Amino acid sequence: MNIAGCSNSILFERVVSTVAKKHKERDSAMPRTNKLLLVIIAILLPPLAVYLETGAGKHFIINIILCIFFYLPGIIHALWLVLK
Repeated sequence: MNIAGCSNSILFERVVSTVAKKHKERDSAMPRTNKLLLVIIAILLPPLAVYLETGAGKHFIINIILCIFFYLPGIIHALWLVLK
């Protein structure tokens, strides 16, 4: 038993839950700067934004094809993936 009358495990759980609440509040208050960066990349280099968001999969291939034939649909597709 410690001074407060709680066992060490209960005290540890309280500390962990308090720290977790603080981190959750801080994370929700922070702006999503990487979303803004991905939007800028989606406008300039749509396949790169899709790759960074989803990896090398079907959306990446679709975006490359859209950018080869028509650049604007590639931008729209990339923005849709980044913002969804």
